[in-house]
Amino acid sequence: MPIPDPLPKQHHEIPQKAAKPLQAGAKVMSDFAEKVVSYLHVGPKAYEPDKSGRKFYEVKPDGTLGRLPFEFLNEDEVDFYKIGPHFDGKGFPDYEGTPVLRFNPRRKRVSDLNKYGRLWIVSDRAKKLFEHVDPEAFEFRPVEAIRSGKPLEGDPYWLCAPIRVLDAVDEDGSEIWISRQGEHYTYVTIHLTKLKLDVVGDAHEFSLIRYESTVIFDDVMVSEIKRAGLTGFIYLDLQSVERTNRLRPLHSLPPLVLPN
Repeated sequence: MPIPDPLPKQHHEIPQKAAKPLQAGAKVMSDFAEKVVSYLHVGPKAYEPDKSGRKFYEVKPDGTLGRLPFEFLNEDEVDFYKIGPHFDGKGFPDYEGTPVLRFNPRRKRVSDLNKYGRLWIVSDRAKKLFEHVDPEAFEFRPVEAIRSGKPLEGDPYWLCAPIRVLDAVDEDGSEIWISRQGEHYTYVTIHLTKLKLDVVGDAHEFSLIRYESTVIFDDVMVSEIKRAGLTGFIYLDLQSVERTNRLRPLHSLPPLVLPN
């Protein structure tokens, strides 16, 4: 196995700062709640090449496009933003009415992918592509879209909720920053990450247990999006050393250098 330079210590623990002394009348925290540690996990096969033949990407909306091109007019009235019925609250709760989006008349072009909190707002062509490539990975709800007081011209937009969650991280083959509280832990950042293909199966989209806020696409989904010319997507390769070295400084780690 190639040895990177420098090699971080496996399970190097960096405890959180000690809590301030409790004042009179303050609620006493349990010992369990106080024992929170963060550390870099380096699996024994973390720096071996991924020979699976599949590629996976963390997907984000393109933040370089500026502010959202719309605003919700009746979010409180419709109350669509409550916890959903799927794992980790994903998906849509039962709600009445239709969310209304007012698009900025100065923004003539709107991306196919936009994010609002935990939900996506996607174009009709993005919805059709998602349903074609991986129909069980998403839920959709209609919205009423207006611009300058009139219905938005062109194809509709949709609320979109990615709902699939998998326990798919191959921790033996990954470098991950972990936050642990007793027996429970979450991923703070996934640096250099391999996935368990037997768990992923034929899924093309999913989120990760212990890192549910992140959406993962495989190379099939990304290729279809690029072929269709959809806009608003940023793809971060889970096996990219360059990406890893953008994340490492967040935890005061030196750059990872792998031998050729």
